[in-house]
Amino acid sequence: MTISVLKSSLFCATVGILALSACAQTNNPTSNNPDQYLSQYHWNLQSAVNKSNQTMPVFYAGQAQPKVTLNFQEGRYNLRGTCNGMMGSYTTSNNAFTGGPLASTNMACPQSMMQQDGSLAQFFSDQKVAYQIKQQTSPTLTFTNAKGEKLVFVGTPTADTRYGSKPETIFLAVSHQTRACSDGVSRDRQCLQVKEVRYSEDGLKIHEDKDWSNFYSNIEGYEHKADTDTVLRVKRYTVKNPPADASKYAYVLDMMVSQALVK
Repeated sequence: MTISVLKSSLFCATVGILALSACAQTNNPTSNNPDQYLSQYHWNLQSAVNKSNQTMPVFYAGQAQPKVTLNFQEGRYNLRGTCNGMMGSYTTSNNAFTGGPLASTNMACPQSMMQQDGSLAQFFSDQKVAYQIKQQTSPTLTFTNAKGEKLVFVGTPTADTRYGSKPETIFLAVSHQTRACSDGVSRDRQCLQVKEVRYSEDGLKIHEDKDWSNFYSNIEGYEHKADTDTVLRVKRYTVKNPPADASKYAYVLDMMVSQALVK
């Protein structure tokens, strides 16, 4: 058996989210702590139009629906388009959003994707734009720049918002192999094989369970591959009032620490 390491990026900076409940009303961004409200959602770009309300194709990167996600945490914002990820600082005041310079990953992608990256950077990086939040069942966040161009984002609750609890961060090694689950409820399906891993503050592995064990829950955001061993950083939430046959925990992928292709 040959194992080749594909990537390893332990303890990379990721976007954490504050857990607060949302109100079903239209909000004036100058009140009710809008920064905290922003951090409750993953914001997905719904539309991009110019001052004449015409679609701006550059933000769509050849897709019928633009694939751009915006996240916030404690004065920092993270943009992810169809190619690169970008991150920078921001401030809000009097209905205005001021984005600081954006740092970006440097992946090479098709031209339409690179143009989308450039347009997003041009819109937000070192720019002051008006913004409006509408707090409703599907909240919207609208940015309008000096040219009258508008980017409209729709919010989906973060895991912190959905579960309403502060998560515990754990690391799990996940085998490329699965096994039949042994409990009565899950006997007819395959279980992931996992080991808990622990690291020191400086990123050195200090413990790994000796044996693989069945994992009876799902890890939101993780897709198992039958030819790849992985180490995951996972947020574990305590679920309030879980069903009698369900786990009291919910697991959400926070970061892929490493992957190893098994041949």
